[in-house]
Amino acid sequence: MVIGDLNVKGGEAVAEKLGKDCVFVKCDASNYDDVVNIFETAKQKFGRVDFGTFPFPPHKRPTLRKTARIAVSLVKKLNRLLIVVAANAGIAESMDLTKPINVAAGQTPPKPNLKTVDVNLYGPLYAAYLAVHYFRTNSPATGGRYVVTSSAAGLYGHIDLPLYSAAKFGCVGLIRSLGLDRRCIAENITFNAICPGWVETGLAPPGMIEFVRQNCAEIITPMSTIMRAYNIFLDSNVSAQAYECTGELAEPRPEPDVFPLPVGC
Repeated sequence: MVIGDLNVKGGEAVAEKLGKDCVFVKCDASNYDDVVNIFETAKQKFGRVDFGTFPFPPHKRPTLRKTARIAVSLVKKLNRLLIVVAANAGIAESMDLTKPINVAAGQTPPKPNLKTVDVNLYGPLYAAYLAVHYFRTNSPATGGRYVVTSSAAGLYGHIDLPLYSAAKFGCVGLIRSLGLDRRCIAENITFNAICPGWVETGLAPPGMIEFVRQNCAEIITPMSTIMRAYNIFLDSNVSAQAYECTGELAEPRPEPDVFPLPVGC
């Protein structure tokens, strides 16, 4: 397993906890060359792309124990199951799109800070693109499992998180589309998304975790719920599914009914 993140201290600590079969690589999920380096490191170190990526938000302190629990579970499964890529990078809102802008006469608004989209959408896109390639280079090529962390905000939207929601909606659209690809279906490559509700991570603003614990603890999603969804994706051929994980609930959220496309479209 290869773990990639900008948080070197946290990433190295997780890798050390998992032992010799885990390697940490410094990585910015929004940088294509960094993502390539993760895949190449996995290929060179292990001979196959047997790895999961668990990036922490680059400006927040990691939740080491919870990250390690997901990693340990996947490491155990990798000994008996296919290939896994878990695209889990994420940062919070990088700017307020509707904040009034003071622009001098004759000037135009400055370019917006879209780092949220760069990390939360471009990162998973890079990972999916590379995952398909590296799944196919394995010998034997047994298929693969691509799992992206979206969000409940990628299913329903959120008034305060337009950039975050846009990126997470994009992740759901990505797996719902790639999961229908006939070539990947034939090659046993699946694409799915985890859509968590409230999970205690470094993305939470200061004081928010304690507030939720004291006032609405029923909405907290334990790591066991997240792992149930992961286990479904890893242990079956289910694909193109977005699983909402809120509290003790982990179940698919299907697309709205649409007219069936003609064959070949």
